[in-house]
Amino acid sequence: MKTSVNVMENQPTIDNPAIAAPLPERKSMNPPWVGVLMGFMLPGAAHCFAGRTLAGILWFFSWVIFSAIACMLLATPGETAVWFALLFGCMAVMIFLAMLVSSYRPTRRLGIVGWILFVVFVYCFSAFIIPLLLQQTLKRFCAEIFVIPMMSMSPTLIGSPPDADQLKDYDGPAVNDRIAVNKMIYRWSDPQRGDLVVYRATTMDGKPTHYVKRVVGLPGERIDIDPPYALIDGKRLTTPSIFETMAEKKNGFSGYCRLEDMGIGKIEIDIPLPLKLGPDEYFVMGDNSPRSIDSRMKGPVKRNDIVGKAIRIYYPFSRFKELE
Repeated sequence: MKTSVNVMENQPTIDNPAIAAPLPERKSMNPPWVGVLMGFMLPGAAHCFAGRTLAGILWFFSWVIFSAIACMLLATPGETAVWFALLFGCMAVMIFLAMLVSSYRPTRRLGIVGWILFVVFVYCFSAFIIPLLLQQTLKRFCAEIFVIPMMSMSPTLIGSPPDADQLKDYDGPAVNDRIAVNKMIYRWSDPQRGDLVVYRATTMDGKPTHYVKRVVGLPGERIDIDPPYALIDGKRLTTPSIFETMAEKKNGFSGYCRLEDMGIGKIEIDIPLPLKLGPDEYFVMGDNSPRSIDSRMKGPVKRNDIVGKAIRIYYPFSRFKELE
């Protein structure tokens, strides 16, 4: 005779707390549009707050890398570099837009305190961390943007008059030229005659600054001025062709002049000409010679003080051009 077994005898009842306890509720999430807002503030942030940290990091660095390459190409000589800069710039924009589309996803709810911390983090990251890691690296080793504040390089580079009295008679553009300066080019080569260079200098009252001028004299040469010509070892300078154009006073140039011809009164520093340059010295002058503070007053520029070569005007866009 078979013995029956009550299979329900050892089963837990509904009173067992392991069964009766309700499951914890999932943490509430932000609507998807909040993710787009986060991504706009900091690329990749929405993915990080949605639990896809690796994807967020990839989105961020992809956008940064393509933007950095576009900036470096903008300060690279040649028309081809401009087209590649435009290409990489467009790709950076497309990456940013694709990132925003992908950011349309639920994200963890932050609360008021969380949003305050997020905004503070974004500000600190954008204002300090990114400049430290990217901008300063590019600025020191690759390229930098300079603003032309005065008229010493007119008409090649345009800047506003330095004081209100001159501004009254000024009919030039209201926005000063912004130039892209290549800081890598002189790591493997020396400045050449005719190059537009940016170099470290001091103002007439001793404050540190940067000037942009044209290289006229090279190391070891004897420099003099016979208006409107610059003289190199006693011979008139006509090459590259920009020097002949300046001497002939074409295209708005006025040619080179001596300090006594500038009409600025007596100055404390006057470099006697002719001048023999040392082995690491360059004689630089502004294209707008009557309004330029340059080697005629400040003396030759040391090789180590030359920061880089001005490649092109990138703003205002109406004056976008390669510099010569």
